[in-house]
Amino acid sequence: MGIYCPETGFNTVVPYIGGLTEEDGDVALVAQSGWVCEHVMLISYERGLRFSKVLSIGNQSDLTFVDFLEYLGSDPKTTSFLRISKE
Repeated sequence: MGIYCPETGFNTVVPYIGGLTEEDGDVALVAQSGWVCEHVMLISYERGLRFSKVLSIGNQSDLTFVDFLEYLGSDPKTTSFLRISKE
């Protein structure tokens, strides 16, 4: 699991990629898989897309997708939302 928040420079999704925390955008990404988050971030970054937040939520044993949706819906830095799910 990981969190990426460029506004604060916090990056546990792909901490080994330099410069990724320098620019933020207005798209939030939530995915069950950390691997998916990592690869979507890297491909998007190469194509010029920047994220406001990226959240890898794992098995949702404590917080659920709905919790994150409520948070991101009230986040002034987020105007678009991308959910990747195998459901």
